[in-house]
Amino acid sequence: MFHAFLDGVSFYIADLLNISIGNTFSGGVIDFTLFGILQGNENTNWLRVIIVGLPWAALYYFSFLFLIKKFNVMTPGRAEESEEVVEQQTSSLTENAHKIIAALGSANNIENVDACITRLRVAVKEVKAVDKATLKKLGAIDVLEVGGGVQAVFGAKAVLYKSEVNQILGKED
Repeated sequence: MFHAFLDGVSFYIADLLNISIGNTFSGGVIDFTLFGILQGNENTNWLRVIIVGLPWAALYYFSFLFLIKKFNVMTPGRAEESEEVVEQQTSSLTENAHKIIAALGSANNIENVDACITRLRVAVKEVKAVDKATLKKLGAIDVLEVGGGVQAVFGAKAVLYKSEVNQILGKED
């Protein structure tokens, strides 16, 4: 909500200062160059963006710094540190896949195993049977409960674990 407020005020200020720079996607450096600088200051008033933008960036930074600390927002890097130690990854892919199956509450608890680039997505019968701590010890950065299943964030290994777990369970990959 606060970002929306600041964004609205910034557009109001830009309108008051007759700043008219178009954008196509993100309003980044390419858009600023193509639709601001190259169109000429007399058409876009792009120099005013720099004059207003620098203090506006500081306002954004310090406002959000204050709000994040005041409301203890758990942004990346601010999450509570756990004392859990990740197991040394000397196990093979197959050994880890067996451990993952056990941590998911055994083969009987697993309905479906899928993966995206970084997440092992598992539909399970009983979410409470899943041992999240063990999955984290096996290298998962986080374990989330999503829609009657779990998603273990293993990074690039997620796809490999999916194939290995499905092979062990005798399911199509």
